[in-house]
Amino acid sequence: MRQLFDWWCDDGERAGEGDAVRPSDRQEYIRSLGGTPTAIKSRSPLQNDPAPPLNQPAPQGVRDVFLLSNPEHIRRALTDHDNFSNIPYAALGGAAFLLAMDPPKAGAGGVDWHAEQAQLVGAAFKQYTEHDLHRLARVSVEQAALTGLARSDFDLAEFAEQAALRYMGTLFGYGFQDHPLLEEASRTTYRALQYLAVGQHFVTEPGTLAAAQQTLGRLIARTSQLVDEYDNLSRSKRLHGWKPGRDWPTGVLPWSELGLTDPPGPVLKRLPKMTSPLSGRDRAAIAATVVAGTLGNIQSAVCLLVREWLHGPADELEAARGFNDADLEKAIEHRLAQLPPVPVLPRRTVKSVWLDLFHIPADTDCLLLLEGHLFCPNAHQADAGTRVWGGVAAGSAKQAMHACLGRNLSKHLVAALVRHTLQLKGVQPALDPLTGRVLKIERLWGFACTRYPLRYERERVRVQQNLIVSMRIKTPISDNAQRLRRLIAAGVPRIEHALNGWGHVHFAWFEFSDDDTRLVLRTIYDGPFESYLQHFALQAGDLFDQLFEYLEGAPPRPVAEHPQAFVETLRRYNLAPLAGYLYSAHPRMEAPQRRGGSTP
Repeated sequence: MRQLFDWWCDDGERAGEGDAVRPSDRQEYIRSLGGTPTAIKSRSPLQNDPAPPLNQPAPQGVRDVFLLSNPEHIRRALTDHDNFSNIPYAALGGAAFLLAMDPPKAGAGGVDWHAEQAQLVGAAFKQYTEHDLHRLARVSVEQAALTGLARSDFDLAEFAEQAALRYMGTLFGYGFQDHPLLEEASRTTYRALQYLAVGQHFVTEPGTLAAAQQTLGRLIARTSQLVDEYDNLSRSKRLHGWKPGRDWPTGVLPWSELGLTDPPGPVLKRLPKMTSPLSGRDRAAIAATVVAGTLGNIQSAVCLLVREWLHGPADELEAARGFNDADLEKAIEHRLAQLPPVPVLPRRTVKSVWLDLFHIPADTDCLLLLEGHLFCPNAHQADAGTRVWGGVAAGSAKQAMHACLGRNLSKHLVAALVRHTLQLKGVQPALDPLTGRVLKIERLWGFACTRYPLRYERERVRVQQNLIVSMRIKTPISDNAQRLRRLIAAGVPRIEHALNGWGHVHFAWFEFSDDDTRLVLRTIYDGPFESYLQHFALQAGDLFDQLFEYLEGAPPRPVAEHPQAFVETLRRYNLAPLAGYLYSAHPRMEAPQRRGGSTP
């Protein structure tokens, strides 16, 4: 099983990622299956209930799960609800969880609660125009870029996650103070979904589902509270506060401020007024789980798409950078046919099932390998792309239960993120500082994209950078602080001369902090970090030699003879702004332009 797990997690090598291009071991393994249902040993428990009655001890041991890679078998598992169930997902959200529900059996009657939930979600989303969704996607990407792209080196997975949080948070109507809860709930929920689909069969993480249930429960409670607040404010506005926001919950930016149409307004504002037999609790739970369950898919889709374009032919990359919205979304749909962001779906047999000549016992978990259409000898070309978003081929008699309800919402954000990333100046995969090799996407259990290091020429977007060096004063602190104060006062003309000589510093000053126990240097400057500091090592090294006499952790002296050690010391003590955020009214204006009175 460990060797199989190693194959499962291998992602292969693309052009530029290694010594030679090679397919992933996972894809080669799927190819070797030949579309045949194949049993593997699983680590997951034999029995669902973790606390059975004392007189019925829980069975233990190893159980089989089946891998289905033939497109026809996958199609049947997605549409034959009499023989295949969505119940594996109930371990996360219970029997009322949207993903876990099955339709009523033929002739059984009763309410189709899955259909009711899906109808509520569809009705909530269909009110939004393409213009509003495009606008919201662009705004969300721009907001996420303020911190996600603050440095030349960035993590695309984190950037995409933050954009998705802002997109879904605004669309549903959460406040800025809800961002940490949305972040935690989406991360734990997505990990739990991946654990149910793949992870539990290879690794043991008994706390994963419990952690997701706790954070999801908190998000449902907060969602219910916001729904009630929107409803109350629609009847009675606040008397005080910011006028445009008096009928909006505290912390929620009115849509008019973002250039969005109101009405329809956010989902949570309309949720209590929508026609449905579902209760208020049901509605809050559906909204919370849709938000939490969607973000990871967006994150993975963006990482996979950007990787394919960056490592693909140069002409295709240039073409993608120039696509209009419609062409880009079409190209994304085509590529995700080969790289489904949700490549595995779990199902469980309701009763004994035959797939062609292969028998699968009742109550057996099956993993639907959606990459199978690429390798199965029985697949037809028409199968390609039919399950990009969890659906089945167009024209099928039945539709899959879980054709992605958030598809039309997600596609605009995915396209906006891909466009923004590909158009960054000089964007390319980051390199390992020790080996010089390209850093690849990090994936959870072979699928979910959790990290993708990239870099770009940040100075072509924002020339200004900050330096905040904080170093502790040596003992006796009070005496040495006085010496530093006198040294800096005496050295002001020398500092002024050095700053003017460099010509790329906007602001600079020294200060004491922490009750005069630390000396802090703050500057706003243009250009590369190393060039800036090496200039001062050479031009004002003797001044820094004197300052370092009274500071802990100082570099070798004289500084002018050890410029690189000087740079590395200041790098070590350099503090980043909180969240990496630095505001500038003129992000592309260099210091010489300001002196000359010109504008960028």
